[in-house]
Amino acid sequence: MNLYALFYTIIVEKYCCILLIISIFDSLYNLKKHIKMGFFDKLKSMVGIGQPKLVFTLESNQIKRGDSIKGKATVTGGSREVPVKHFLIEHVEVLTRREWSDVSKSMVDKKIKNTVNKLEIPKNDEMLKPGATMEISFDLPVSMSAMNTGHPYAHELKVSIDVPGLDPSKSTDIFIL
Repeated sequence: MNLYALFYTIIVEKYCCILLIISIFDSLYNLKKHIKMGFFDKLKSMVGIGQPKLVFTLESNQIKRGDSIKGKATVTGGSREVPVKHFLIEHVEVLTRREWSDVSKSMVDKKIKNTVNKLEIPKNDEMLKPGATMEISFDLPVSMSAMNTGHPYAHELKVSIDVPGLDPSKSTDIFIL
């Protein structure tokens, strides 16, 4: 008799759990149909889904010390409207050092990045609609004291935009002569 009661209790508990799970999913599905998907949009934007796409071009990727890095950046709206706070253009110097690694028991290259100059172009929360484009031109000066490109120094240009969620950014190598 006790075995029968135990078996009956286990079956009923599992059945109730399954019904509860089905009820929760059904409630969420119905809720999704009746409310704006703001919360889910925020979750998607945190991992970059539906975010604006950023591309940029340079007049030249070879720049003399004392000259400027000139180019254009274009952002295309994603799946929802977002406010653009600003564009950020950064000249990054990359120093490569060889160091001993206790983990791999060998010498490894360690890259140390340092932003040497940056330019922030405010957009004051200008709204970027889905599929629309926003374009800026930039002119970022290169210091006369910038190290020439060559081992152990390298340089890159990083362009990003500040929007809610994951900020789109791109970078490319530049050569300082």
